[in-house]
Amino acid sequence: ELIVNSGGDNIAPTRPEGSLTFQETIFQAMVEGDRRPYLVAIIVPEEDKISKLKDKEIYDLISSEVKKANENLSSIEKIRKFIIVRDPFSTDNGLLTPTMKIRRHKIKEMYGEELDDLYAHVGSGDISVSQVLNASAKLLEPAVPEQTEISFSNKAPTTAGNDVYIDGVGNL
Repeated sequence: ELIVNSGGDNIAPTRPEGSLTFQETIFQAMVEGDRRPYLVAIIVPEEDKISKLKDKEIYDLISSEVKKANENLSSIEKIRKFIIVRDPFSTDNGLLTPTMKIRRHKIKEMYGEELDDLYAHVGSGDISVSQVLNASAKLLEPAVPEQTEISFSNKAPTTAGNDVYIDGVGNL
């Protein structure tokens, strides 16, 4: 499977995904960017590495891991923005096949709106911390430089109507 970005470049998602999951705190990742100007990712952190951390600490840790992963990638393969989800991809929730392959179409169905939001600010210059999408979530206000935008999502992979997620948007 190849991603063809808006510039016509063919990108194999396995290389950036592999670079991300090679990092110590990243358990799973899916990269997206078909017909888009840059790549974005859904990142599932290693639960045991983040279980005692606050949202800001998780943000900082994953941001540094994405920055390290990007060091080994070409400019078109670099992850510019991403969301963090707590629920791993599994066969039980339908996000992995029985042979443990990512079901990209199912993940896009589930997190499509959040992925689209990562492209909402294309060309608008500086991006600051965004709105909280649920009153029970805490606003993250990281002080980070430009280029990579991060969002958090506690959205459970179900169709239940009680989804809670944080959308902290910043630049790396």
